Amino acid sequence: MPVRSVHVESPKSEIQQPNYFSLKQNSLHMKNILIYLSLKDNVDGKSQVSKVSREHGDFYPFDGPDGTLAHAFAPSSGIGGDAHFDEDETFTFRTNKGYVLFLVAAHEFGHSLGLSHSNDPGALMAPVYSYKNPDTFVLPQDDVRGIQSLYGKNEDPIPPGPTAPPTPDACDSSLVLDAVATLRGEMLFFKNGFFWRIHPQSNTPEQTLIANFWPDAPDSVDAAYESEQSDRVFLFKGRQVWAFSGYDLVRDYPKSISSFGLPKDIKKVDAALNDPETGKTLFFVDSNYYRCVQARPEISGELCEPEVKSKKIMSLFSFSKQHAFLLFNKK
Repeated sequence: MPVRSVHVESPKSEIQQPNYFSLKQNSLHMKNILIYLSLKDNVDGKSQVSKVSREHGDFYPFDGPDGTLAHAFAPSSGIGGDAHFDEDETFTFRTNKGYVLFLVAAHEFGHSLGLSHSNDPGALMAPVYSYKNPDTFVLPQDDVRGIQSLYGKNEDPIPPGPTAPPTPDACDSSLVLDAVATLRGEMLFFKNGFFWRIHPQSNTPEQTLIANFWPDAPDSVDAAYESEQSDRVFLFKGRQVWAFSGYDLVRDYPKSISSFGLPKDIKKVDAALNDPETGKTLFFVDSNYYRCVQARPEISGELCEPEVKSKKIMSLFSFSKQHAFLLFNKK
C-alpha cells in the first residue's frame, strides 16, 4: 500500500486513493498508528494537499500566524477532500514550540473524509488545537467511532495495540480524581489528561485538556496545589514537579520533587496542600505526610519533616481559610 509523505516545504502534493493511509515514522515521524481512510466519495479519487497563505482562491482566506491553522473540505467533486495549510504558521514535527504538523494534518484529513468537529475535548476532531506527543499518540475512541460510522469497521485484522484513555465523565459514580487544586478562585479537578474548572459564580464545570491550558505540563498529574504567595500552580508527576505562573512554565522547571525537601527515595506524591496563612505545604505520600515551610517557591531539604500516620489520601484541597477537604482511597 503506497504511503505519501506530507511535507510543509512542498507547495503541493497529492494523496492517491488508498483504503488505508498509514502515518508512520518515515512520513510524519509517527509510530504505529493506522488511520482508516477511504476517499470513495471523492469523485476524482484524489485530494490536493497544499501550503498556501492569505487569499488562495477558495473563498476562505487564511489570517496569518495563529488563528486558523488549516482547513479541509468534505468529500465531493472539485475541491472536495482537499486540505490547505496556512503557510504563515510554524509547523513542527514533535515540539510544542509551534503546531505539530501531524496533529493538524490528521485533523484536517478527518474533515477530508467527512468528519465534523467533535464535542469531546479529547478527540482529534475537537475544534481547538491541543498538543499531544506524536510518538505516543493513539487515536481516541470518539474519532474511531466517528470514522467507522461513515465507512464501517476495518475488515482486515489489525494487531492489537494501545488504546487512548476515554474522556472522563463527571457523572461517573466510580470516578476517582487524580488531584484537586485551586487557581485564582477557581477549582480544578484533574483526571487523566483533563481537568474540570469550576468558578465560584458558575454551576457549570468546564472540561479541558491539561495540554490546552498548560502546553508544557505533563500529560497527567499525581498531585497539584496553588501557592497564593508566589501566584504559582505546582503540578506533580512521578519524581518531577512543574511550576506555572499563569499559562507559562516557570524557569528551571520541571525539577525533582526532592528540591522541595522531600526524601530522595520518594517516587511520587499522592496529594499536596498549601496553607496561605502559614506558608506551609503538606505533601502526602502513601500513609505518611510531610510538612514543609514555604517561605519562598524553593524549599530547603531540611525543612521537611515526617508527620503522623494517616490513611492514604488521593486528593485534597482547601475550601476556605478554615477548612480543607480530604479525599481518601476506598481501600
